[in-house]
Amino acid sequence: AQAVAGTVSLGLAPYSAGATLALPLLQRIRERYAGIVLHINENFGGVISELVMTGKMDMALIYQPGPIRGVKFEPMIEEALCLLASPQMGVGREREVPLAALDGVPLLLPSRIHTIRRLVDSACDRAGIAPLVVAEIESATTLASAVDASIGATVLPQSLAQSIAESQRRASGRELTVARIVEPRLTARVSICLPDQLALSDAAQVVHDLIVELVHSHSFRP
Repeated sequence: AQAVAGTVSLGLAPYSAGATLALPLLQRIRERYAGIVLHINENFGGVISELVMTGKMDMALIYQPGPIRGVKFEPMIEEALCLLASPQMGVGREREVPLAALDGVPLLLPSRIHTIRRLVDSACDRAGIAPLVVAEIESATTLASAVDASIGATVLPQSLAQSIAESQRRASGRELTVARIVEPRLTARVSICLPDQLALSDAAQVVHDLIVELVHSHSFRP
């Protein structure tokens, strides 16, 4: 196994549960396969799936948008969406929060081309809620700081929301609240995106198998 070598390119969707696997994936590759160099590209799913389709990227962990010609999807994670907010926002202090409670709450969300934003917009539209989006932020670091400063709340997959809350607690000592969105429950599915015609290299197959191993060892609950 140690003889497997090569560069493997992996795409990740911002604000996804897949992004939380990047560090443990890097650690396992360094521990087990010193000859593999992992190239990580964090970008939007549409951009990444096109790179996978054309063979410019080996694989990606992205939200499954539906059938796309030239690629195939292996469903990996079905994860609950949660509200992440500072206590000063006065919302999401319980373990669960109904979607209707977001009405009028200043929200920090990604742009409309992002799957998370489309899921939130669609759910709010069905519920007759007009989301109060005060900023569109694509940087997880800036998003965490803005939520901590009570500029607005945000909606994220549970694992990422909990990770940001824990990081902010360690950095500033201040607590952020994480509450599952219910009535209705919102979920997002992350899948491995692969080219449907091109075979994976030995190194890429190793990375694929490590991703599957990590997903099965982590807890992602809808």
